Amino acid sequence: MKPFLLLLMLTTSAAADGVRSTGPLSDADFLRLVTCGAPPGGDCTSPQPRWPDPGHLTIGFGPVPKGYPADRVTRITRALDRAIAAINAAGSAVRLRRTDTGKTPDITLRPTLFRENDAVSDEAGIADGSVIGAGHVFVWWDDAQNLTHSIILVSQDIPPADIDSIVLEEVTQSLGFLFDIENPAYENVSIFAQDSNTVLTLTGQDAAILRLHYPN
Repeated sequence: MKPFLLLLMLTTSAAADGVRSTGPLSDADFLRLVTCGAPPGGDCTSPQPRWPDPGHLTIGFGPVPKGYPADRVTRITRALDRAIAAINAAGSAVRLRRTDTGKTPDITLRPTLFRENDAVSDEAGIADGSVIGAGHVFVWWDDAQNLTHSIILVSQDIPPADIDSIVLEEVTQSLGFLFDIENPAYENVSIFAQDSNTVLTLTGQDAAILRLHYPN
């Protein structure tokens, strides 16, 4: 496919802000909230893209720009391995395989010299003006709502204590879970909680909605 046709046929989105709710949600409501931005009982605000072949997904790390803090590089690449293991163990159809060389992976996680809350400019594959967090995922899908590729940016000032949780969150969101949940009941419980970065694995409803979106 020629590059200009690709741009015309693909839709892109950055992971969005949190959607408000109160109290525990059903698995179905939780899934709709984090995939299409629907509040409980409300309408979707976005498509619900998903990978068409989730059992054969590749994810790569890098390149690392000159000047990116070396201590963070080591912690991020280890966190990526742990995130892959957590997602693969959640019981869904998703199988992630790390590949840092050769063919362009489906999902790319790369450090950037931008800092949290900076507006991106001259970042390969990312539209100028996009404001990033400590970690930020951008996804592209086609007119059939099939995800085609994802790019995760990790800022140079990502808090070291939050690296494991943020990397797990961004990799999980790159699977089509585009919205955080703004709800005290999910703080320190769900990887999708907007106001906490403490969750280090996928359990409970996080694993349940991954299985619902990508059933075996």
